[in-house]
Amino acid sequence: MKSIIPVEKNPFYIVTPPYTKVSAGVTSLHLLCHYLNLAGESAYIVQYPAAQVPIRSLPAYVTLQGQTEYPGGMIVPPLTLDIIEHYDRRKLTPIVVYPEVFDNPLRAKFFGRYILNYPGKLNTKYTEAADFGVAYAKTLADFCATEYPDHARIEDILFVPTVDLEFWRAPDRAEKRSGSCFYAGKLKGIHGETPENVPADSIEILRSDKMTTEEVRDLFWRTEVFYCYEDTALAIEAILCGCPTVFVRNKHFAGPPLGANETGKSGWCMSDDEGGLEQAKATIGQFAEHINSYLHDIPSQIAKLGLKWRALAVEQPYAGTIKLPLEPRIVLFDQPLPPSFSLTGADEFDTGVITQKVLDRAPTIVRFTRILIIDTLKTRGLSGIARRAVVGLKNHGPIGFLRILSGRPPKGEE
Repeated sequence: MKSIIPVEKNPFYIVTPPYTKVSAGVTSLHLLCHYLNLAGESAYIVQYPAAQVPIRSLPAYVTLQGQTEYPGGMIVPPLTLDIIEHYDRRKLTPIVVYPEVFDNPLRAKFFGRYILNYPGKLNTKYTEAADFGVAYAKTLADFCATEYPDHARIEDILFVPTVDLEFWRAPDRAEKRSGSCFYAGKLKGIHGETPENVPADSIEILRSDKMTTEEVRDLFWRTEVFYCYEDTALAIEAILCGCPTVFVRNKHFAGPPLGANETGKSGWCMSDDEGGLEQAKATIGQFAEHINSYLHDIPSQIAKLGLKWRALAVEQPYAGTIKLPLEPRIVLFDQPLPPSFSLTGADEFDTGVITQKVLDRAPTIVRFTRILIIDTLKTRGLSGIARRAVVGLKNHGPIGFLRILSGRPPKGEE
């Protein structure tokens, strides 16, 4: 080893909506980023579209990138403009990975797609040919070969069961099961239809905001069968809990599930399979070991894909970087702002009282106010500063002047 400092290589930009654990596709994209980083690559998450958090103490057009859920345990750094410019200066072509719901909105010069669902099912079909591709399941790779004959055939499969085998497992004590449960989230929530042929007294599994994962697992532990009206990770979780899954065909889901080639036929069947439920019950014990074999291979599989994609990128002449619709930057505050600038929604201007805490932070307020005035001068001119200052003084007293450029205008200003 001649240097402890790693050699810089082409970065990976993984384009994904903000993280949510209830989306297997979004979780798979974040795991791709995580395991690329563990393999020694430099991978970053590009939120698209970005979740933006407004800051009342800054102009309305200034927001922070944020999200309601955080992918704890994963190495998934957000991409910022500084990082983009860094690799651009070094003329290292970024390797952009989109899900199938995007064409090429970031105008990447070198990109591929991770096909997680049938293209066109959740969004318009893509048209621009990718430099590489990988599919979540063989079913999707075969579909793309038929629907996109002019595009390069997808040979690589990256099946990522986003399950926790410690949590989704058979119960510790075998007890007699009874009844059934069912799930028809998209059928009801998106298509506005009522599921047919639901057994009497079957218990409905609700979305995550109405039913906890512990409650769902308890249902899978005590019911005899799970009726599923769509392709969802709940099916895998049910089988792991010892509850066989019956996929019910309907006009929005013809079956079989996407991962049928990868999971095999253990523990599940289609509703019209002759003797299907008996077969599912008889083979359900084989399922967990089969899934575990995939989980074991995923890190090394992603590492190999990273090497393959980077080798392709190196062969391309440098042609520039991506184009984002916003400028993602990290915003730093050198010390805590007074409570009136908090993100909690507290509005101490309405009291009209300058508290001792505000006086203690007077230097911070002065610097902050100066920045706001300069910004307003550029965007609204002197008349804009004067008008907002007068209204602030009139309605809120001396401290109201600090509010002239907050995200919400002072009371009384039109």
